[in-house]
Amino acid sequence: MKDLFDKGVISLNIILIGPPGAGKGTQASLIANKYNLPFVSSGDLFREHRKLGTKLGLLAEKYMNQGELVPDHVTIDMVMNWLDQNKGGSSGFLLDGFPRTVQQATSLEKALGNANPVGPAVYINVDKDELLRRLTGRRVCMRCQISFHIHSNPPLIQDQCDKCSKPLAQREDDNFDAVEARLDAYRRNTEPLVAYYDHQNVLIEIDGNETIRQVSKDIVESLDCFN
Repeated sequence: MKDLFDKGVISLNIILIGPPGAGKGTQASLIANKYNLPFVSSGDLFREHRKLGTKLGLLAEKYMNQGELVPDHVTIDMVMNWLDQNKGGSSGFLLDGFPRTVQQATSLEKALGNANPVGPAVYINVDKDELLRRLTGRRVCMRCQISFHIHSNPPLIQDQCDKCSKPLAQREDDNFDAVEARLDAYRRNTEPLVAYYDHQNVLIEIDGNETIRQVSKDIVESLDCFN
């Protein structure tokens, strides 16, 4: 399959799925570099459009300022606009964390058309206890904004920034209750995508409990075998 991909015969239109704390952003960058794919997250799209003051950005901001969810068609238009500008001659693309719902998935497929199908969908599966450990362990210096992790990347001196020696703090959205709420929202809204893409025979499931390097290795091996 790799030879076919190199010759541009096969297109990798990758959707990256996984709960908060699964390491999607890290793996998205590694995968994109490996296969020379343009990639973006929905969060990046919103920030870029709002920063530039585009029509889509202003429309999204209107809903967000009213405390409402941005409609799917607005997000889809942002994705399609990004693809038009960034795909170029690349044999595919990578979307990090989008679609987030089955409804968004069907809307994306409709917008892409039959000639440009989505696949594979890479699902990084991580145990809940490991997710809680990862997400509640982050500590941030409120002065430098440098992030640490009490388990995987602790400061040299406990609760103290390595750079400026100021105290470290836990962000509100990293406390246990907030993390539980984020994981519950993921299970309700996004996890159904796993069954959806599995039914389409384009799902690749990866054990995300492993190290970053091992997860990356497993993803690449699976992508090289995808057909």
